[in-house]
Amino acid sequence: MLTFFRNNKLVVSLFAASLLIVCIGATTVSYVNRQAQQTTLDNEQVQRISGIALHAEQQLQTTLGDGSGAAIADVIPAASVARVAAINEREVIIGSADWCETRMVKPADEWTLEDQQTFAKHCI
Repeated sequence: MLTFFRNNKLVVSLFAASLLIVCIGATTVSYVNRQAQQTTLDNEQVQRISGIALHAEQQLQTTLGDGSGAAIADVIPAASVARVAAINEREVIIGSADWCETRMVKPADEWTLEDQQTFAKHCI
């Protein structure tokens, strides 16, 4: 067999080169297939997320009211109401956690511009 390789170096090197080319081709095809599958999965995920966003937007539009233009009532968490009741009208430092909590239960139409700015600066 060694004599065959020695006598036919050109044939052996062509065989080795063709084997290498076949391996590179198979690897490339496999890579392209994986990329195509990943692109398909990414597109499906984008479609699912877009569907969720569309559904959420539709729900938001239905909760915006009956078209009368009236504002949506503020949702005040019960835990916040309980904490504010525990504060019991004592003096609170503006910008403190207690102050932020009292602002959370105060109706939005009673807020001053200064309250809004302070809330945005300290509480968010």
